[in-house]
Formats: sequence, C-alpha cells, structure tokens
Amino acid sequence: MGIRSPEFWTNLPHMHEEGFPEIFDYLRFEKGGENVPFLCLHPDPDFLEMLSLDEIVWPENFDFCTTSSSIKNEMPGVYKLLKKQMCPAKPLDENGEQIPQMSAIDALKEHLGKMKQQSINVETDEATFRQLLSRKHLEDQTHFAYNEDLAFSVLNLLASSNSDFPQKWNFDNVPGPLKALCSGDGGINEILGVSTAMVYAGTAGTYSSYHVEDADCPSANILLPGSAGKAWFGIHPDDQWKLNDYVRQQFRKKCPSPFLHKDLMIDLELLDELGIRWYWCIQRPGDIILTNPSVNYFVK
Repeated sequence: MGIRSPEFWTNLPHMHEEGFPEIFDYLRFEKGGENVPFLCLHPDPDFLEMLSLDEIVWPENFDFCTTSSSIKNEMPGVYKLLKKQMCPAKPLDENGEQIPQMSAIDALKEHLGKMKQQSINVETDEATFRQLLSRKHLEDQTHFAYNEDLAFSVLNLLASSNSDFPQKWNFDNVPGPLKALCSGDGGINEILGVSTAMVYAGTAGTYSSYHVEDADCPSANILLPGSAGKAWFGIHPDDQWKLNDYVRQQFRKKCPSPFLHKDLMIDLELLDELGIRWYWCIQRPGDIILTNPSVNYFVK
C-alpha cells in the first residue's frame, strides 16, 4: 500500500549555519534516513518567501526544449518510454504569415504564468497520485510531453541577487570535492545535472522514468512557488533486487540492470503484487526532496 517517506523540518537560521550536505548527512546517519529511498525536508515560510520569482532577472539565452514521450505497455505493470525532442512549431498570424518564434525565456514565463492561474486542491493530491500511477490509467496512456533538463539554476539566480539567501543551499554551487573538480578551468568540466542544477517544467500527468541517479549519486530537488504537488515514489533499498530480477526474467532477459536504460515505468499494482515495500511523498512548494545514493525512484 505504500509507506510515507520520512519528513523533517528546518528553519532559515539553521540553513545559514549548516549547508544542505551536512544536514542531509545528519538526517541519513543520525536519524535513520539512509534506510529509505528519499527524505522530505520542509524549510520554514521565511525560506519559501525567498523563492519568489516575480522580480527575478532571467537569463536571456538557454535551451527550452520539450520532450515528447510515448508510452508502450510491454507487460502487466511495466511500460516503456520512447522519447524524442519536439521541434517548436512555427507560429502563423491570422494571414498565415510566419511570426517570430517565442524565445526560450518567454516560453518559460508563459509556463510560470499558467502555474499562477491554476486551481490547486491539495486534499485530492494523494488520490490523484495513486490514480495516475495505477495500472488502469497507465495502460490507457499513450503520450505525454515534458520540459526537462533546462540548463540553468533558479537558486543560483536567487542566491546571486539576495545576500540573505543561505548560500550553502544553492544547489548549483554545492561545496565539496565534486564541485571543486568540475568547476575548474572556467567551468568547462561541469557535468550538467550532476555538478550543476537544472530546471524541470511539467504538467499533470507527466512522468519521469524509474531510475537511479547518474553515478549512483544522491540528489536534491526543490519545488518552486506556484507549483501543484509533485509526487515521488521509490523502493526500499533492500527490495530493489526483487523488481530487477522480475523485469530481467520476464522482459529484459539479457540485461543485468534493466532499469539503467532509464526508459521504463512501473505501476503501483506491480509493486504490491511482488511484495515490494515502496515509499511515497507529495512534495509542496519550498519542500526539498533528498534522494539517497544508489536508490531507484520515480517522479510524477
């Protein structure tokens, strides 16, 4: 039936004192967080107020590419994602004449504008999450589109423009060996999405594949103001072998690690049928999801 992921709370003064890697390690090793796929950390309202996007100075040049994903039902409970980038449509005016293509930043601003206008009912989020990840729903789905891997950092923009921002919580500039190695030579060694932050912009009914992070790294994800709830689920670390073995025996018989392709989705019924313990959480604006190293998880 699923287990609620552990939740923890912090406040802005504590965030100024301690960086998120230190707090993450404390929650993992002192509070038992290493035994679950991910943790949900709730900062206080003072931090959430710092995330306001109304007066942010957006970059002028970055890629805003929509990924089109088709869903194929391979076997009961297992679905394959086939992805391709969607070329922006060439808009025409009322006379059929081509008009200038919307810039990437304008496309993002349009998405944020739609976020502000949406009606959010948090009381229905859990039911919606379970319905969207049910076998009945996924077997009927054929396609969704998702704006992913946008190569810039909102937190970096906020940290650069607000001296009160807790700098140790800028995910684009996390102090440590990885950042020190990748930021050398003017940043030419940066690994997008690993040593740098990225932005994802989706709508209801968009999914990530079931996956583990690159190089089995931990990760941090923050939900921006105006967002609807973002649902996560992941498998207990001691049960991952059950799903791997099942998919390998039934579907990818020649692949020792069938989920490393990052192209599969699974439904909740399959996990229950296999007796696999799974954890879930619905992330709210300002919440930070911290995933443990080497765990498989799924985002809707």
